[in-house]
Amino acid sequence: VIEDVRLSFPDLFEPKSFGEGKPAYSAKFIIDPKSPAVKKIETAIAEVAKEKWGEKADGVLEIINEDKKSAFVKGPYKNKKTGDIYDGFQGMYHLNARTASDKPAPKTFDRAKRDVKASDGVFYAGCYVDAVVDIYAQDHPQYGRRINCGLLGVRFVREGDAFSGGGGASADDFADLEPADGNDFI
Repeated sequence: VIEDVRLSFPDLFEPKSFGEGKPAYSAKFIIDPKSPAVKKIETAIAEVAKEKWGEKADGVLEIINEDKKSAFVKGPYKNKKTGDIYDGFQGMYHLNARTASDKPAPKTFDRAKRDVKASDGVFYAGCYVDAVVDIYAQDHPQYGRRINCGLLGVRFVREGDAFSGGGGASADDFADLEPADGNDFI
């Protein structure tokens, strides 16, 4: 469980595919480098690497990080076309989590741990969440060695400034209007 991290690029309710990839539920979690979540993630990565590669784990992890094949990135997320850093990622780390569409969707909860669905509008890019993730080492003949992260569940923790394109409008976003033609509001 990683706590009080910022949600970005959330596809929690409908699996989506990017490029040639298979559809998946996914999210990026923005993590302050000083957050206790960093140590938790690093510890989990070290443990799964040791299980998978034994005494070669440190060397394999070094190569995985050099080749950018880890779900945990100690740096900001950048637009691959422009090189610009996405909103909210400046000076931050991030964890990429995804679960294939042929597996159960991640569980989603509000602050009170009640199930929520997409139509409830609880989650948006920029809010703060707790997340349950599954960090695992991969050694695949076709795709190679990687550190991956499965997305198991997300709980809303608190509001945050919505990133561009994130969040929805609320009634408070609109100015008050006077009744038209003496009629009350319809």
